[in-house]
Amino acid sequence: MIATFAKFFIGLTLAVTLAGTALAQDSYHIRGTVTGFNGDNIVSVAAGDGAGIDVRLKHRAKVFTVVPGTIDEIAQGVFVGIASIESGGERTALEVHILDERLRGRGEGHYPWTLVEEENMMTHATVAEIASVDNGQRLTLTYEDGPRSDRRDASQTITVPRDVPVVRLMPAERQDLIAGETIFLIAYDVENVGPMTPAIVVGRNGLAPPM
Repeated sequence: MIATFAKFFIGLTLAVTLAGTALAQDSYHIRGTVTGFNGDNIVSVAAGDGAGIDVRLKHRAKVFTVVPGTIDEIAQGVFVGIASIESGGERTALEVHILDERLRGRGEGHYPWTLVEEENMMTHATVAEIASVDNGQRLTLTYEDGPRSDRRDASQTITVPRDVPVVRLMPAERQDLIAGETIFLIAYDVENVGPMTPAIVVGRNGLAPPM
């Protein structure tokens, strides 16, 4: 996982990906390590550059966790999130998270992401077809695209090498925000308050969210 954070301006963010609601504010990703949690609504994070950040959890903010998964758990019909890059007209996965069935449909779509410096995208979609390729799988993913008033079927084909990180993403509780665990979250700045997040993913037992 890249332990840095970078601002970027997109209309569809992790608030859509995980919390299911869009943010009007400019937003940015934070990747780092939990250094403290007040048990209520403020989590302290050490970012990749060593800076300490106190992030306030929005009212009803969603907390998620990841547990180890395998490429063999990627099956037809499951709902996944895949960060990928394009090269030579083909998309290749950088990581895969298999969403718990309770999270089906969260953040559905194909939109810019910040996992690496190279241009990359996040795709949240249903696995429609799986084909075996050398050292991995080639997935056909289907999703609804466009504004809610005019959503249309779309698809992406992404190759998943066998050695890319695969995790299962599932709901968690605020008490899972334990010092020493790695987190990934979306934040936006609120005047006179500071960074606030509607959704946060925390690792478990040393596993870092690879997103």
